[in-house]
Amino acid sequence: MVVPLTTAHATEVLAIYQAGIDEGNATFETTAPT
Repeated sequence: MVVPLTTAHATEVLAIYQAGIDEGNATFETTAPT
């Protein structure tokens, strides 16, 4: 099921983004935003 993104999802979304950063596949950034 797809639901609208809310602030309650922030922790999980940032963890996924950080995993992409750690693996070098998401961005040229070195850390996820806070």
